[in-house]
Amino acid sequence: MTDFHPDMSRDAFAAALRENTQAQQFPGAMLMPKSRHDYVGAVIAITGTLYFEGGYTQLKREAIAQCFDDYLAQAGDALTWLWRGEPPSGPPCMPYVKAPKIRDFFETLDEDEKLDLQYTSGTKREDAGPYSFYVNAAPAWAAKKTGRLDVLRFALPFVDIVEQPKAFQTLFVEFAGRLQALHGHGGFGFVLSPSEWNSNQPTEAFASEQARGVDVGAPVFSAMVLKPDTFKTVSWLTAINRDMVTQAGGLHTLRSELPPDWFAFYDYGAGIVIQAGNEPDLAATAIDPKPPQYALPNAALKPLRSAVFGLHLAASAAGEPRLTGLKGEAWVERFDVSDEELLDVKARLLDTPRLDTTHTLDERL
Repeated sequence: MTDFHPDMSRDAFAAALRENTQAQQFPGAMLMPKSRHDYVGAVIAITGTLYFEGGYTQLKREAIAQCFDDYLAQAGDALTWLWRGEPPSGPPCMPYVKAPKIRDFFETLDEDEKLDLQYTSGTKREDAGPYSFYVNAAPAWAAKKTGRLDVLRFALPFVDIVEQPKAFQTLFVEFAGRLQALHGHGGFGFVLSPSEWNSNQPTEAFASEQARGVDVGAPVFSAMVLKPDTFKTVSWLTAINRDMVTQAGGLHTLRSELPPDWFAFYDYGAGIVIQAGNEPDLAATAIDPKPPQYALPNAALKPLRSAVFGLHLAASAAGEPRLTGLKGEAWVERFDVSDEELLDVKARLLDTPRLDTTHTLDERL
């Protein structure tokens, strides 16, 4: 196993990450003694989550398919399984190589059938993997009746971001534009076993105490409670729609609060994406649980944050950690600082690396 050290070159760091993939994995149901453990229960990857509307329409389903095309161009042959939630016919899981094309699946669904697909990259069907493409869209009747949002989440291993410093931002901004995203976020995130997620949420809850910059919770749970103008969290990349930009005081105000030496702004048509720093931050509690790159956008956008959260739905059954109640609230508020602390946060920002052209897209506002 290769040791990591601060003076490693980028190539050496990437090689070490590829050699140490098991160090980025958690065994199945790690904190659930009575559950089986012979699979990968969770991995930490770079995840992008986008909330949108109209996933039941042909237009949005084609947009989703185009996003998947671009994702495949990045992921290559990494995908191994396709999972479907409550399929009307056929098995819930099948090998990726035997699965119909995504557009063929869409053609079999009418607008009043929900869309629930997840492509994964585990060796076993129940394994979590760092490559993942997930979409959940409500059927037309439910979307029109309840206003529930749809969600798309994609994941890449951190090493891909190290080797291709603009790849993730490019996908995130392009996907946000195609989907006309209402809001979203991208950075470090947990990817759980597609079939054993409930047994692995305690692992996610436990690890999130040590790494505050890692996204948690099933995206569909958040889609059920978020509104078009309320977001879940800030992260390395944060997307907000134009109405939310206005509610936050306008682009000029945001740029004054988030200086361009450390924050990049991208226009995706229906809104903007804010990039905080060159690379995502784990926000490790042992180092800095409230890094300025995350605390400042959180302060600027806090009035737009949802007062209702959907991270983990099940309460603790046997003392295992779950992000419900006060623990869930603490996670949502993890980057909050007082007005007095905000001045110190702004001062600490000056000591952090400035953005560079290697890590930012050319199309900055």
